[in-house]
Amino acid sequence: WLRAMAATPPLFDGHALDPSGGSQSASGSATPGSLPAGTSVTPPLLTVYVMRDYTNKIYPQFERVYPQGLQGKIDEATFLRTIDNINHIFDRAEEHNPSLYLRNFLSCITGYALDLCLEDPYTKYMNELAEFVQQENLRVYEPAQLHLISPMNRGMRLIEISTLGTI
Repeated sequence: WLRAMAATPPLFDGHALDPSGGSQSASGSATPGSLPAGTSVTPPLLTVYVMRDYTNKIYPQFERVYPQGLQGKIDEATFLRTIDNINHIFDRAEEHNPSLYLRNFLSCITGYALDLCLEDPYTKYMNELAEFVQQENLRVYEPAQLHLISPMNRGMRLIEISTLGTI
């Protein structure tokens, strides 16, 4: 499920922006071509959501569908590479192996004192995800006036991509 939402027009001292370039007061009287003094027009912000894919049951994965709202801003291959890398980080974080079982066993028998000395493997991957999102923003999304928000900041339900200020 992908949704693109635009913010509602801003209000300026009881005036809403009219698409024709004028303003309209709360009472409904339009004043063509005028805005209250000291105001500026900000274009509506676009937010695109990449929803979580629940076909893999409880393991976090995100849909690999290119959102219509990103057309003309970044190319499909770049977007899919970002989603694939995020999905790969989650795959590695959820991976069960003998070293993870041993670490959990040792942590349990030491009264979890081991956790004070060593970083939790899941936390390590979530830090890697945060670093990856930051690097992608600097390298790909911010030059296109977009901002990628980590799924960890959205409760692992979705990835949010929104526009930055004016386009």
